[in-house]
Amino acid sequence: MGSLFQVRAADLAELRGIILATKAAPREVRNAINREMRANLNPIWRESIKAKMAGLPDVDRTILGKGARVKAGNSAQLIAGNSTKALSGGLVPNRWAKSWEFGTYDREKKKTYTRRNRRNSGTHTVSRRTRRQLPALARQGHAIWPSAAESIPRVISLQVQTVVRALNEMLGN
Repeated sequence: MGSLFQVRAADLAELRGIILATKAAPREVRNAINREMRANLNPIWRESIKAKMAGLPDVDRTILGKGARVKAGNSAQLIAGNSTKALSGGLVPNRWAKSWEFGTYDREKKKTYTRRNRRNSGTHTVSRRTRRQLPALARQGHAIWPSAAESIPRVISLQVQTVVRALNEMLGN
């Protein structure tokens, strides 16, 4: 799915300081910080995603909920709808997650093409409503964006606390 939106470190002084401090830390400390962040942030993110998807249809939960995790690093990334394993019908969630998250403005749009006849010679025209299975347009998203808006303040504060605690322990030893 890639990145739907990001919190820029330039916008938050605390986050800028944490990024610089983490870059200056030794590799073992950075690895410990990343392990602790994954352990602390994954439950927060997954629970938020699960709560927002409670009222959505099964197909939406299947597509958007697959691959929900936190990619720890400098700085952490919240990931959802990122599974590359095809579903039973062939749909790959990370290719279609944006469409399922934001929907489409015209579910009745038709795609018309010609194809060869199966039994007799010649061709005929076929019309398909290719967007019919997508949800209606939601500019603020159905599940991932609202979950991220709810989770990001907690994620940033936990990230700051984790880095400060790890650096204090390193300097204390």
